Amino acid sequence: MPKNTRHIKKLEKDLNFKFPEEWWFLLADELGKIFGDDTLNFNLSLTGVLSKIGHKAPFKAWAITIGNTVYITKSFAWENDLKVNWRLRFKDDFANLAIILSVLAHEIFHVKDQKRAGLCKWMLKYIIQRPFYTAKTHPMEKPAYEFAKHMKQIFLDDLKASAIVKRHEV
Repeated sequence: MPKNTRHIKKLEKDLNFKFPEEWWFLLADELGKIFGDDTLNFNLSLTGVLSKIGHKAPFKAWAITIGNTVYITKSFAWENDLKVNWRLRFKDDFANLAIILSVLAHEIFHVKDQKRAGLCKWMLKYIIQRPFYTAKTHPMEKPAYEFAKHMKQIFLDDLKASAIVKRHEV
C-alpha cells in the first residue's frame, strides 16, 4: 500500500469495495509524476452538506472536492438511508472498479491541484470562470478529466494483464 494507508482502508470500507492494491500504487505514482507528491491524503465525505446538495444545480456533480475532502453526492449512488451503495449502480464489479477509482482519481487530482495553487486562489479562479463553461469544459476540470481517463485506462490495462479478477475478493 502507498503511504497513509489508513485513508485507503477507511475509503474502501466506506465504499464497500476492495480495490486491487496495486491500483493505489499506480494512482500514487501518477500523481507523484504530476504534483511531486505521491501521498493519498484526502478525506471522503458521504454525509456532508455538499454530499447532500451537490447533485443539484449549480453543481450537478458526482463528487465535489474542497481542500482535502471529496464529497460524494447523490448523483453517484445512494440508498434510501443516504449511504452510498455502489453495487446498486455498478453491477459488474470487476469492470466498474476502474470507473469508480477513476472518479476518485479525478477528485484526488483536484485535492493536489488545490494544494499546489492554494485553496482560496484555486476556488476564486474556478468560481469566476464557472459561468462561462460546463463542468466538462471548464479549464480547471479538463486536466482532472484527462487524468481520470488516463488512470481508468491504466486500471483496465492492469486488469486485463493480470489475474486480478481471479484473486480479487468482493
